[in-house]
Amino acid sequence: RSLMPFCRQFDWKGIDGANNDTCSVHWVDSREGISAALKTAQDLLDCPGRKFIGVDAEFGADPFACGKTDSVGGNNYISLIQLALDEEIIFLLDIIKLKSECKQDLLQFVSVIFGHSRAISVSYGGDEDFRRLASTLQSDISVENALDIQ
Repeated sequence: RSLMPFCRQFDWKGIDGANNDTCSVHWVDSREGISAALKTAQDLLDCPGRKFIGVDAEFGADPFACGKTDSVGGNNYISLIQLALDEEIIFLLDIIKLKSECKQDLLQFVSVIFGHSRAISVSYGGDEDFRRLASTLQSDISVENALDIQ
């Protein structure tokens, strides 16, 4: 299913090399993209039942940090967040670009995704990811339901 015109969508091949028509991968790096991703996520979370959201974050130096260290003791800020929603939708969020161009929209998205009562964030080492995300965005991050499998 086509999610939105503002996110770049990739063709997804399964392990067997066949096209996977049930999964869409979206690179989100603009105000329009994060707004469309927010609408999609809200629509999904408004459906009955719990929703598992796979979460992973990649660290990298923030080019806008100008040599400063983050609040958790390093200079590695979150550069990319990968979110898998409901086995069908994968968002790849360019955190550095979104933070510099539309931080409030990004904060709203993060608040909805991680603060929704039906969402269960599943991660490996998620405590560190959420701590670094809060540091990167210089904002408190509230996670309503989290399952860290580490």
